[in-house]
Amino acid sequence: MTGDLWTESLASHKTHRASRIAVTALEIVSTAGLSGLTMSAIAKRAGISRQTLYRYFPDTESVLAAAVGLAADVEEHIKERLEAGTPQERLEQFITMTVEGAAAGHPSPLMYLHSLPPDARDQAQRHVAQVERLVVAIVADGVADGSFTAELEPDIDGALLYRLVIAAHDLAAADDDSAAVVEHIVRLTMRVVQPR
Repeated sequence: MTGDLWTESLASHKTHRASRIAVTALEIVSTAGLSGLTMSAIAKRAGISRQTLYRYFPDTESVLAAAVGLAADVEEHIKERLEAGTPQERLEQFITMTVEGAAAGHPSPLMYLHSLPPDARDQAQRHVAQVERLVVAIVADGVADGSFTAELEPDIDGALLYRLVIAAHDLAAADDDSAAVVEHIVRLTMRVVQPR
């Protein structure tokens, strides 16, 4: 039993470190562009040696592939979290997850998307579009059940709300009190969507 626990713990550590390395690569791409993404830069920013980095990834392309894979994992997690509840609860949950992710240091997809190589960009864009469609569906559900104002056009306003929340990324990342940022964005969003 102890061996299984050790194996699980080690696997969890490796998965966490590989994820952190992938996120670090996205942070570099978002600030320095693709030309600034080197194995040395990744290792330095992640606080690990290049030798340790090469144990996880053979090159920058594999790090970017892992980062795009993380986007798929995030999309799946968001889908699962937004399946149940009222439209208002689901919208609040989306805001909370997005802002807390920013506060935890996860880069916004809009910050790095255009700096990725074409194949990775297309794949990441598909994940971004899926999450945006989830927000559009939440708005449509809210309009349909009367909890959101009938004046909303789900396709347009859902996409705008998605971008509003994503745009708050920098604010959340710079603020020490992510809970206050979440609360403010939720209040602002609800003023927009609730019937008058």
